[in-house]
Amino acid sequence: MFTEPLNHYLRTEVKSINDLRISPRQERSRRTLDVILDTTAAVVSTDGFTAVTTADIAERAGIAIGTFYRFYPDREALLSALRNRTYTSYLEHLIAAFDRKTPRTWKQAVTTMIDVNIECFRTIPAFAIVHLSLLAADADERQAHLRRGSLYLDAIVESLAPFGLPSSKAWRTRLEVALEQASALTSLAFLRDPDGDRRILAEARRLPIDYLQEYAASL
Repeated sequence: MFTEPLNHYLRTEVKSINDLRISPRQERSRRTLDVILDTTAAVVSTDGFTAVTTADIAERAGIAIGTFYRFYPDREALLSALRNRTYTSYLEHLIAAFDRKTPRTWKQAVTTMIDVNIECFRTIPAFAIVHLSLLAADADERQAHLRRGSLYLDAIVESLAPFGLPSSKAWRTRLEVALEQASALTSLAFLRDPDGDRRILAEARRLPIDYLQEYAASL
């Protein structure tokens, strides 16, 4: 199954992350967590992650500060939880897109990845900016992020292998650069236009494919 490497990665490396002091067991507690994260995403979207404070989030969410601290020990844990929820949403969107239409070529697969990323910029609150909070994260959090990124790339390489593509370091590097290229151009497109600059988004779709094709053609 095309999405099995991604599903395995999502289950074992992303959904297993727990930034909470206590895990909610009741539906009411789960709703409270959703409200906290939704409120945080709204603040990040409008004012940036530097505007996030625990007291402000608790007030906007309509909960006591003590309730907030039952779940999150500090601001950094809250931002980490928002990053994880946002990343989880991206992966779930990507897996769903592949399940709806299994790619027949590596180009279709990479194009789907780029298109899902673009759609997430449009539909997931704070998606365009929340990753920047890593700049203020501690060294352990940044290293954990890099590790998850490497394992994500492993899952993509495994998914693309049936198309005759290698698992070599050279190909991994090409693929990583191509995906970062698409992500950077998509960020620029939404920075210039809240709906996404169409010309830049067109390049975000074209350039990574051309870059990868140059390597794939030599195999």
